[in-house]
Amino acid sequence: MVDITKYLSELNVKLQGPNQLLSSLLSNVKSFEAKLKLWKVQLERSNTVHFPTLQEQNPSTTDEYAGECAKLIEAFSERFKDMKSKQQELNIFATPFNVVPADVPDNLQHEIIQLQSDDELKARYNNLSLLEFYRRYQPPKYAIKPHWEGESGTCELVRARFWETGKQADWLFLIHRGTVADHTVSFVTS
Repeated sequence: MVDITKYLSELNVKLQGPNQLLSSLLSNVKSFEAKLKLWKVQLERSNTVHFPTLQEQNPSTTDEYAGECAKLIEAFSERFKDMKSKQQELNIFATPFNVVPADVPDNLQHEIIQLQSDDELKARYNNLSLLEFYRRYQPPKYAIKPHWEGESGTCELVRARFWETGKQADWLFLIHRGTVADHTVSFVTS
């Protein structure tokens, strides 16, 4: 399982560090899960193409390794199920110009339409990274805006954890000078 450990280490590196949004982190996790599923199927067929160390050993069967992939698939599914259940809410934040207004919560539909109709804002969104877009975002124009609570100072949008509180989705995703701090960003109608 040296090869899978190497892949897990690579994923771990991708999930660390400042200036990462939850959408990027979740994309890396979903990508890794898809790879695990591919590897499981390939190992069930004794295909070791993505496992050079295992390939060198030329095992007579790879069923044991396919079983390990299955365990990892289950562990990842369980570990990230809460985050995946909030994919719709994440899409509102991560791809506000691509969501279908009828598919967002009722209290945000008009604001999404207004935001999507702003060509200047759309151009800015298309020309900047998501992190930079929200750093430069001028929230008073729309109700879908980050509402910052917490320490003053230089805070960077980095990670998110959400939960539902009434009609409001709260997003915990700020970092303060490299240390994760509890800050709340709410996307609510004012």
